[in-house]
Amino acid sequence: MASAGKTSLVADTRGVHDYEPDTRRSNSWTREAGRVDGDRFEPIFLSPIDIEALATELDSYAPDGLFVRLAAYTGLRSGEIQALQIRDVNLMQRQLEVRRTSVRTSAGWEEGSLKSEKSIRSVPLRRELVKSLTAYIANHSNAADSTALLCPGRFYGGYGDYRGSLDWTKRLDYESFYRNRFRPAAKKLGLTDLRFHDLRHTAASLFAASGMPLARVARVLGHTDTVTTYKVYLHFLPDDFAADMDRLDEYLGGSSERNDQEPGPVPNWSQNVG
Repeated sequence: MASAGKTSLVADTRGVHDYEPDTRRSNSWTREAGRVDGDRFEPIFLSPIDIEALATELDSYAPDGLFVRLAAYTGLRSGEIQALQIRDVNLMQRQLEVRRTSVRTSAGWEEGSLKSEKSIRSVPLRRELVKSLTAYIANHSNAADSTALLCPGRFYGGYGDYRGSLDWTKRLDYESFYRNRFRPAAKKLGLTDLRFHDLRHTAASLFAASGMPLARVARVLGHTDTVTTYKVYLHFLPDDFAADMDRLDEYLGGSSERNDQEPGPVPNWSQNVG
């Protein structure tokens, strides 16, 4: 699905992980993916074009496309998205309040505590996501109930159009979503190794590549410290060495002023330094 493009804005991260690079390109982005040591997965970073293609493919199962965009542009974990309630969507402040998660138990999916105190956080929203969420909540059957789940379940009994239609009284069945809709859509687009968690990696890489300081990326992701964030996503931070040298010149007194004066003495580098 992807076409050849320019050198990737996404840096080669093989110094951190043993990626098997994917030679496909999307615009100016490179998708790197690999499966290492049997069952160990390595992250896949999607381009903005890939994100929209995947979300569009799932728009026919609305609101699945919105959930893909939400994950790819906020970095929320699947359980955190499942546990979102109407009251957690702050449209005025353009942010989501992450306060709980869904966990898998022997009785099914239930509400549980987040991994750490830093996982409790406010996550900023793109303006496009605010527009989409505004329209979505306006048509939410339980919008008047602040504790209603943002993500509905589906009817899996019956026949015809009824089967698979939205059931606003149930929680999103993540396993069914992943197996029956997300994975087929990803495979159709050639993203055969894509996991839903890769949308979280994608969000982090977009944050870093856009210039967000990695310490703030860690806060948005809910990491307990910045070590993991730096280890995986440091390579996505754009390097602006020219700006660094400008700051050095300013610190040293301004090279532009000295360039207008007579040159100073040339150091004798041949002298021994004790």
